Amino acid sequence: MQLRYIFALCVGAVLAGWMMPSGLSFKSEADTPTPLSLPEQADPETVRELQEEPQEIEGIVLTRQTDGHFYADAAVNAGIDEGEVRFLVDTGASGIALTGADADALGLSWDENELQMVGRGVSGDVYGKPVILKSVQVGDITAENVQAAIIPKGLDVSLLGQSFLSKVGSVNIQGDQMTFE
Repeated sequence: MQLRYIFALCVGAVLAGWMMPSGLSFKSEADTPTPLSLPEQADPETVRELQEEPQEIEGIVLTRQTDGHFYADAAVNAGIDEGEVRFLVDTGASGIALTGADADALGLSWDENELQMVGRGVSGDVYGKPVILKSVQVGDITAENVQAAIIPKGLDVSLLGQSFLSKVGSVNIQGDQMTFE
């Protein structure tokens, strides 16, 4: 009885393999490494030299700091005073978030009664005062009338988020460098 079962199983496997289209494969493309090839006109020696030379990057280049984050110094004109603010670049933040100390240094004020929910963070609701910054400049990139919020409690460093980053042509991270172009 078992012999007939094994025989039927083998015949079924052979028939299934015979009926299977020749192009069908159970391996995904991710399982097979794609071979790299140079274009025919490329001289392998020239390509090797280019790979060994340091590449100049145009735009603003930020280097990852020891805490794993990227920081940018920006000139901020908030309307009353102009000042420089050290920002942690936060690509996941929708806007700019200013610490209470940075807002004070820029001449921005707030009152506890003005605070409202301006976002949601890991710890829950975030309260602050929405403001518009006249300009924010990092290197030669300037954004005007930028949405921001003063977060007087719970923020250790000001955050440079999408209300500025969306004005940048591109933001690229490669290794330990972030480039604004």
